[in-house]
Amino acid sequence: MDDRNVVDAMHRLELIRRMRIQTMLRGTDAHRGQGPILDYIETHPRCTQAEAAESLGVSPPSITCSVRRMENAGLIVKTTDEKDMRCTRLELTEKGRENHKKVKAAFKRLDGEMFEGISDEEKQKLIDLYSRMAANLYKEGAGKPLSELMNELRRLEDDEKA
Repeated sequence: MDDRNVVDAMHRLELIRRMRIQTMLRGTDAHRGQGPILDYIETHPRCTQAEAAESLGVSPPSITCSVRRMENAGLIVKTTDEKDMRCTRLELTEKGRENHKKVKAAFKRLDGEMFEGISDEEKQKLIDLYSRMAANLYKEGAGKPLSELMNELRRLEDDEKA
């Protein structure tokens, strides 16, 4: 079998998944990349934008844009730190918490649809295969957390721009 067919199938799945995410987020105030930010703020109340960016492996300007959008939509509120007036803290609003619950439920349904008819053994086989492919491409980094890999990619892209 031609390896390109496998790569095309992986790409097709990712495109269809992204299309479904766009569709399911209609009618919410959330955008595709904001879920992980909302997750982080939910589990780390009063975090800073820098903390969220570092943990999620995104650039500070990227998170600033998303935070502004979410603040304008009423999903989060920024407050000044009482001890350091230069520092702002992020918190979910009630609307943000409700919206986040809906988005998480929608993703759970989407994942359920995607894995319908696929056994736990088959899912484990997929994990094993993806892990082996990652190790083939990047032996020393294949097991790194996603946030570290995203930070590394961002550094590579920044080096390219410089």
